[in-house]
Amino acid sequence: MPESTGGSDFRISLKLLWGTKERAPRGPKPTLTVDRVVETAIALADAEGIEQVSMRRVAERLGVGAMSLYRYVPSKAELLDLMLDRIHAEHADATPPADTEPWRARLTWHAHQSRALIQRHPWMLQVRMGQRPPLGPNIMAVFNAILGAAKDIGLEPHETLAVTELIDNYVRGSTRAAVEAVQVTEESGVSDEEWWGERNAFWEEYFEVERFPHITLMWEQGAYEEPVDQFEFGLQRVLDGIEAMLAGR
Repeated sequence: MPESTGGSDFRISLKLLWGTKERAPRGPKPTLTVDRVVETAIALADAEGIEQVSMRRVAERLGVGAMSLYRYVPSKAELLDLMLDRIHAEHADATPPADTEPWRARLTWHAHQSRALIQRHPWMLQVRMGQRPPLGPNIMAVFNAILGAAKDIGLEPHETLAVTELIDNYVRGSTRAAVEAVQVTEESGVSDEEWWGERNAFWEEYFEVERFPHITLMWEQGAYEEPVDQFEFGLQRVLDGIEAMLAGR
């Protein structure tokens, strides 16, 4: 079942995200830090999936009792907010193309950074954020940078926002397909080449050239012999559409 943001206490979440949570003045000396708890939870999610992340499992990895984690993070909801913002630092801290580079190159760079982030942390796709992301410093920095790459290319302000959302939706959708393909291979133990190879008899025993002429034509013209980078092809067509809109003004 997908995880969902928005279930946290937003005031506590914001204090944790921005590093302003006050430490309890009494009690035993802290043996952990919020950073260590978050890093451990991310490692667990990367290795086993977000559904395996619980306060108990994180505590086990840290070698402490589950109740001791609540001194640092009140619940899994706040922990999820922190995890999402922390991994976005990988994008926020990367060096983007200079502002003098063409706008297509700048937006392409951000799209590839976003895709790489998902591929490193595929559990992101199981977290439903919609229009309600954790308002952490790294997520805000990434959003700010993408807006900066799109704001001076000739779009109206509302169009600039729409373009950033369009690219984000494309990246998430396309990368989801790639991630799921990898997961299917890992779960089944069968590669795509092996899967298709096991079905070679289909083309001889069931496929009818006359019934499926367009598939046949693509095969005869070698369409399957020169695979296309589907992500890059689609991304550039999205940017083509934006460029065509600008050129028409």
